[in-house]
Amino acid sequence: MRSRIVDALLDHLRTHGQPPESVEAFCRAHGWSEDDFRAHFASLSEAEALYWDNFLRWVVEAVEGGAEWEEFNARQRLLSLLFAFIEAVQDEKALVRARLNSALHPLLRPDYLAPFEARFRAFATRLAERGVVTQEIASRGPLNQFYPGAFALHLHSVLAFHLRDDSAENQRTDAFIEKSTNLLFEILREQAFDAAFDLARFLLVPAAGPSEARSGQQAPAAP
Repeated sequence: MRSRIVDALLDHLRTHGQPPESVEAFCRAHGWSEDDFRAHFASLSEAEALYWDNFLRWVVEAVEGGAEWEEFNARQRLLSLLFAFIEAVQDEKALVRARLNSALHPLLRPDYLAPFEARFRAFATRLAERGVVTQEIASRGPLNQFYPGAFALHLHSVLAFHLRDDSAENQRTDAFIEKSTNLLFEILREQAFDAAFDLARFLLVPAAGPSEARSGQQAPAAP
């Protein structure tokens, strides 16, 4: 029953691009009682979350189970993940465009992607740790916690590019993955990351007002 619920929900999402109005309406359309549904899921969002979590889990397990995975450095591991992810997207482009692409924006955090994001962050954390060991990524102490977020933004940029790509056999997507990943690792290894973080902090922290600025200045020394 659990898989039937998820499959029916996915069919609805592929057709309409949005979830059903309610659990009641969804169950009524398929001849189920709400008790049947709630025996497996608390909400439609939870049912969809299972699909996206499994979608990423299958990709991660496939690449991490590869024969050469242990020999790969961090850049090679990220490339493997991205190429496998885009390949998995091919059969579900319409669904991915409607429910995954825009929702991966850093300012949006829909409940149905929470497990997906947690799984990717766990992968990205392992990736960052590998990069520090192989010296592909600079170890910056407390700033290391921002690396998984950088990898998440990179995943979103790759997906967004791919969904706009109309080149034969996705050749432009392949090139974008290679070039953007190389750039990302250059940034994470060099001082550019430190400069970017310093600028972001400057822009996000409110500037002190005139009175605050004056109060922070030292008083002139007495003659």
